[in-house]
Amino acid sequence: MKKMLLIATTLLLTFATTATERDFSFSQEIDHSVESISLEEVQVLKDNKRNNCYAYTQCWGGRRIQCQTYGDGCTFFVQQGQYVECNGYNRYGQWVNANAYCN
Repeated sequence: MKKMLLIATTLLLTFATTATERDFSFSQEIDHSVESISLEEVQVLKDNKRNNCYAYTQCWGGRRIQCQTYGDGCTFFVQQGQYVECNGYNRYGQWVNANAYCN
């Protein structure tokens, strides 16, 4: 039983959601080791522009990819024409690592 619980916990901690569109890939990995915040707290962070992390770039085909997160300690990275990454709280109050890639 302990092994089953350990496996289930490990699976939950590594849960990732991936959605793929025609011209780019976007994935968002939820870090379950960080406690989620309420939607009201997310709105306060969204209203405070100093607590926003936003990254974007234009792909070679003309499509624009982007990501946005919120919170103290949020980070972002851009590799022009190829990749964007944002770490922080998403609009649902979950701490995430969000990535988008040009294909």
